[in-house]
Amino acid sequence: MGDPVPAKAPAGPPAKPPTGTPAVDWGWLGRMAPRVVIAGLVAGWALAVASGFGDEKAPAAWGGDYPAFHMAGKIALDGRLAELYDFDVQESYEQGMPRDGLLPFLYPPFVAAFYAPLAMLPYRAAYALFTLIAFASIAASLVLLRPLSATIRRDPWLAGALVLAFYPMFRAVLGGQNTALTLLILCGMWRLLHDGRDVAAGLLLGVLAYKPQLLVPVAGVVLLAGRFRVATGAAASAVVLFVASGFLAGWDWPQKWMQMLGDYAGPDRRFNLHASISLGQLTDLYGWERGWMVLSGLLSLWVAWVALAKGKRDLPAVLAIGMTASLLIAPHALYYDAGIALPAMMLVADRGRPGEAAFFWVACASQVAAAALPASPLIFVLLALLVVVFGTIGTIGTIGKAGTRSVRIIGE
Repeated sequence: MGDPVPAKAPAGPPAKPPTGTPAVDWGWLGRMAPRVVIAGLVAGWALAVASGFGDEKAPAAWGGDYPAFHMAGKIALDGRLAELYDFDVQESYEQGMPRDGLLPFLYPPFVAAFYAPLAMLPYRAAYALFTLIAFASIAASLVLLRPLSATIRRDPWLAGALVLAFYPMFRAVLGGQNTALTLLILCGMWRLLHDGRDVAAGLLLGVLAYKPQLLVPVAGVVLLAGRFRVATGAAASAVVLFVASGFLAGWDWPQKWMQMLGDYAGPDRRFNLHASISLGQLTDLYGWERGWMVLSGLLSLWVAWVALAKGKRDLPAVLAIGMTASLLIAPHALYYDAGIALPAMMLVADRGRPGEAAFFWVACASQVAAAALPASPLIFVLLALLVVVFGTIGTIGTIGKAGTRSVRIIGE
């Protein structure tokens, strides 16, 4: 006989499922976080605006600088653009708007005509609609640059959250400023250059004539880089807009405009002592009123040399340098204009230096401490960004994988 078969052990109680906190899906949370940030910012803004609708005498925090644009739009609607640069007229039209003293309109007349349709609405509704236009401009800028940027393609929602939460851009959007529109123009120009449509890129760039202090350095960089059709297109559209301003406001509008800018320059530099990011703020600390011309001239010469020497080799980096340097060179640029430095940070990240790009993004939030400092810290942040972008010239990095066209532009 064989060995007896051992009896089966009695079955024990069924195994209990593991207890404890379920595993966290960090990947899902990471994907959702940017969406939550964007939704939270937009929803918070919408609730704040909705809670204040109808109260046209709310504190000046509402809309920031938007009263100046709403006022100009109303002047255009009334057919009084010939008086656009009269401070008394501006003051009369800003009555009842949320402000703290006169907010002057410092742009060419065609910009006032742009705001005229919005000025048909009550102030707060116009501000809300313009802010939605700014949100849409940011989204469109990201769509335009996506084929050029591995950083944007990797996570468009994260890129959108970073742009919207970027301190200068955040303040510009909520403050009724037009930085998002400037960014859209520059990103559109960059994309058209990428696609080889130089004339169209120039015509679009010329729309930046509403901020000539930014247009001239950027157009100059493109011209010195050898893209003559871009510069020609920019000059053509700028001339058309300035001629249109003549029909709207009279042919002596440039003289009136320059006179107003001259009258406002002194008070502006004192009032915006800690908000300005122009190099002139540094020389003002030492009482050298005309020193900004020297510093801006030196930086302009360096940028011109970079464009001449490197423009055909690496146009994207040279464009990033020109856009960033334009903020420092200009006699009038405020910290919220630094939103147009975001493409330069994108380029740094695309070229394998995301840590440095993140540093600059965070460093721009130092503007919150500007009042405790002699001048805006963003001046030094932007100067450092120029140095880093210059160091990436000729290094394709991940941006070279965006497509054959981007490689061709870099190698031209």
